Amino acid sequence: MARAKVTFDSMKHKSISRSALLVLAAALPLTVSCSASTGTQTAHASASPRELASSSGDTPAWSLWGWLDAAQGSSLCLEVRDPKAGSAGGGSECGFTNQPTDTTGYYASAPLVSQRIVDYGPLPATAVAVRLSAPGRRSFTVRSQPLPAGFPAGRFWSTVLPGTAASGNPTWTAQPLDSQGKPVAFQAFD
Repeated sequence: MARAKVTFDSMKHKSISRSALLVLAAALPLTVSCSASTGTQTAHASASPRELASSSGDTPAWSLWGWLDAAQGSSLCLEVRDPKAGSAGGGSECGFTNQPTDTTGYYASAPLVSQRIVDYGPLPATAVAVRLSAPGRRSFTVRSQPLPAGFPAGRFWSTVLPGTAASGNPTWTAQPLDSQGKPVAFQAFD
């Protein structure tokens, strides 16, 4: 994730007014990340991202970060970071809805350098797990975790999918589940 830094040396730049510098500094994003769905640069000038989860064991290293994006109306944003890829790895999404203008829907995917894929997204507070299924594959369940204080009420989930992008990984479908294992409707987090 690249960070923009603005400095002002009044002796070297006498022709730049202080107000012009403030306008320039306000226009620069605090952080820049790549969108997983479009590959375009997305700016988020908001509260500092917080690490929500990280991989463990024999899976490829990755972590899931979250923040509220003030530039998008306090939209919930989630980002997968791949330490092997530096600032170019993983992907991020803001606003999880099922609207035609939303590129991801209720959850998103991010590629890792290892060719593995991480699926992730927010869930309503009543969803303690999510069941993932794909044609020709065995379904599996992933437990969710509560979103921390300062985030919208709800939970989140993330997992490395079986297979790799190179092996023609199928499209996985997620279904939120309550504590009884019954389906729960997705909730918009925009």
